[in-house]
Amino acid sequence: METLRLYPALIHISRSISQDQAISKEGENYIIPGPCTVYINNAGLHHAREDWGNDAGDFRPSRWLTLNSDGTEAELITPARGTFLPWSGGPRVCPGQKMAQVEFVTVMSTLLARLRVEPMPMPGRSVEERREDLLKLMEDSQPRLTLQMNRPEQFALR
Repeated sequence: METLRLYPALIHISRSISQDQAISKEGENYIIPGPCTVYINNAGLHHAREDWGNDAGDFRPSRWLTLNSDGTEAELITPARGTFLPWSGGPRVCPGQKMAQVEFVTVMSTLLARLRVEPMPMPGRSVEERREDLLKLMEDSQPRLTLQMNRPEQFALR
């Protein structure tokens, strides 16, 4: 979920109206004159500090979990409505959302139950420095039709 938050599959979502539409936010009423198309900036929405905190630009998967008093993971956090739209929302939500989520969890849990993934060593670089190298490389990814890492040949995993 953190990857989808930082690198949404859709940069923006568009919605069209054919006639004037009234909306209200925080007690204020607004009229959007129709016909028009409204674009929701997913990348901006998913990086909003007021919703995600001052570290909104950081890859921190733990933000999705609440912790028990003993520090163990308790449950998955559901973000506030309208703050996380990787699959769009409402009646036009992606029809493949549930299937993709189930497939992802199945593949990752199957792989990681039996395997361990770590950065390949490199002369003169510690394991922690190689992890930082990988994070920097991941941050240089680009959403195209699917999320694509730029220069993946620069990093090897084992």
